[in-house]
Amino acid sequence: MKWAMALYVHISEFLSQHGRDAYYLQPAAYADVTDSWRLSKIKWQRVARSLAGVYVQSLVTTFAVGICLALRTAGYRADLLLIFVAINLFSIAFNLVPFVKLDGYWILSIIVGVPNLSRFARWSGGEFLLCR
Repeated sequence: MKWAMALYVHISEFLSQHGRDAYYLQPAAYADVTDSWRLSKIKWQRVARSLAGVYVQSLVTTFAVGICLALRTAGYRADLLLIFVAINLFSIAFNLVPFVKLDGYWILSIIVGVPNLSRFARWSGGEFLLCR
């Protein structure tokens, strides 16, 4: 536990803002990583950084699946753990949807190279509707 606290203190020195909050009625940890975006000009490094939350959530889900399988083979029921896994899988899928300003939106924004997709979509939609 001491190493976790030391790691937290070490990382928090570099973050201007971090903490916990509720986001779409889900508990979420956040960190302001604005400065790291200025350092990296390579597109795929930015995509990897945007996928960090999904990656950690998938690790937690994989760990929960492992525990669930171990409990099932030992003869125990793990219904609550199965519900936890299902909710996490749904949350991962929801985070990757590009129509909501979550991870999928920012990943698509990076890949396409348009900083604000919603403004671009409104402009393109207006051009389409006006037949220009």
